[in-house]
Amino acid sequence: MENQAELNKRREIADRLKSLRTAKGLTQEKMAVLLEISYTTYSKIENANHNLTLKNLMKIRDVLSIKTDLLLYGETDNDINFDEYIELASMLNAESLAVLQKNIRRILRLQSKQKFTS
Repeated sequence: MENQAELNKRREIADRLKSLRTAKGLTQEKMAVLLEISYTTYSKIENANHNLTLKNLMKIRDVLSIKTDLLLYGETDNDINFDEYIELASMLNAESLAVLQKNIRRILRLQSKQKFTS
């Protein structure tokens, strides 16, 4: 079950995606075609009603010619190059990718807890 923090994060990403798409002058329909996904799926992603897959994240990054961290975090001026990690993660098999995702969620939860206790 999704907690409120995860839902809020998905909404933030969806809002950034919509802003980036419209800044490029693209409609939802055109984005769906460029991403090679259905309009319904794209609309659900942009309305925070569908989880963004790694594959679609990479396609969005390429179609919009942006860095992944801009879409995920709204910034690109950090020391971490998320694009490299995304590329490496895309090479993992499903089981390894699931383990990686689980560990990333744990790290993010711990980080979030530390922010509230500091």
